[in-house]
Amino acid sequence: MEKKNTQNKKAKKKTRGIFKPLKFFTDDRFKLVLGLFFIVFALFLTLAFISYFFTWKIDQSFEWSGIFSSSDIKVENWSGKTGAYFAFLFLNKWFGIVSFLFPLLLIIIGFRLLNLKLLPVWKTIKVTIFGVILISVCLGFLFGDTGGYLGSGLGGSHGFLLSEWLNAFIGKTGTGFLLLVSVIAFILFSFSKSLDWIGKPPPVKEDEITQDTFYTKKDKAVSVINLGEDDESDEDLMFETKEKEESENVKLTIEQKIGNDILTNGELKKKLLEDYDPTLDLSSFKFPPVSLLDDHSTENSIVSKEELISNKNRIVETLGNYKIQIDKIKATIGPTVTLYEIVPAPGIRISKIKNLEDDIALSLSALGIRIIAL
Repeated sequence: MEKKNTQNKKAKKKTRGIFKPLKFFTDDRFKLVLGLFFIVFALFLTLAFISYFFTWKIDQSFEWSGIFSSSDIKVENWSGKTGAYFAFLFLNKWFGIVSFLFPLLLIIIGFRLLNLKLLPVWKTIKVTIFGVILISVCLGFLFGDTGGYLGSGLGGSHGFLLSEWLNAFIGKTGTGFLLLVSVIAFILFSFSKSLDWIGKPPPVKEDEITQDTFYTKKDKAVSVINLGEDDESDEDLMFETKEKEESENVKLTIEQKIGNDILTNGELKKKLLEDYDPTLDLSSFKFPPVSLLDDHSTENSIVSKEELISNKNRIVETLGNYKIQIDKIKATIGPTVTLYEIVPAPGIRISKIKNLEDDIALSLSALGIRIIAL
């Protein structure tokens, strides 16, 4: 047993030693440092990308393979050699100006590590990757290399070369239709609410609801709201006000309705001090008649002699299986229950018979029996 315990302890120590490096990555301090690093690195890339728009011609005058090994090479990029290299890699060799989405993605991931959720991380990563690839090709197709601007154009080498390959493979028209369908599919699958505007009626503009003023024969102004229906605009609208002189001659009779008597303070106090009679609220209540009760006859139930003998034999047989002898059995028929009085043989304990209560009920196929000592 001691050997097994020592082996288990050694195995636990080994497993703990294996998972120790993994615990370091789940530490909150590591997440904090990594999140800050992503945010600072994103700002560093943004500064390098912006500087590349002004210094790309100067920084391309040397060999990039020896940029870090030679101290004589000097760059004009605001982020130094490292920033110049990343800007050359992203903006020239890869995806062009759409590479600005990568620093934005790093900022979102960095804030998420700091427990600040700006956007869903995994969805943003997928949308950014597919969006960068697609937009880069679209920029290469629309603008080409733009005369070598930024080295390979607005779409970078990736966008320019891939668009040129598609032009040679399916033609410019086919490439245009393919990119259009790809952009629509990208929008539909990336943004779930992009289909909400389909099937909705156009909003009513405020300019379509005009308010005009018409004048009646007696120069009384009447305001009418026009909802822009063309069918009614062709017709002349006129409103006439007619005054009836007969209405002034009609007699008016005013009748005052007499309400309920109002109680004085003395009468109200007297009412409140009176004893409350709960039966007044149920003055129409009547007790139920006796005829609703069921009439149970006082006669005993009818039990055949054969059934009594059969039950007696079952009782004797069941008790005999447990070696309990009986002198006699007396059956008393009642309204609902039949009483069997058993006189055991001398020397038989009553507690022994009580312990067989369930077995007797099972042998008699009865719902239940009760054994009492008389």
